[in-house]
Amino acid sequence: MKRVVRQLLCAAFVIGFFASMTTSVALAQSSIPKILKTGCGAEIKKFCSKITPGEGRMVACLYSNGDKVSGKCAFAVYDAMEQFDAIMDALAYLARNTSCRSDINQYCSNVPAGGGLLYRCVRKHKATLTNECRAVLPKAESMLKRAGLLPK
Repeated sequence: MKRVVRQLLCAAFVIGFFASMTTSVALAQSSIPKILKTGCGAEIKKFCSKITPGEGRMVACLYSNGDKVSGKCAFAVYDAMEQFDAIMDALAYLARNTSCRSDINQYCSNVPAGGGLLYRCVRKHKATLTNECRAVLPKAESMLKRAGLLPK
């Protein structure tokens, strides 16, 4: 059970962090990730029905009831963590890659970060991007699709 509690705590942090960074991304459109609705629906209704969804509050509620969640819910939390790991990998790749910085400064300097807005801005200007930036887009898009941030 300690492992479940640890997973719930980690997921609460990651979900809260991710939700605050990307509020309008497809995965964050619902305040409760689908994977948690499916795997922890009963626990959410039983223990967390009065919690306002969003910013990791639902996972925090599940964490606070960690000794009472089912194995199915614990696995759903683990799956959610895996999904968020993929999202974080994609975001880290884009953040570390310097090939598009000049393009972002040129075309998207007035676009706020978060919610996939910068990515959409870069895509909108694809025809006029530098060759270096255009070259990294396929890998970034592949990672974003794998993470569930873009349609497959």
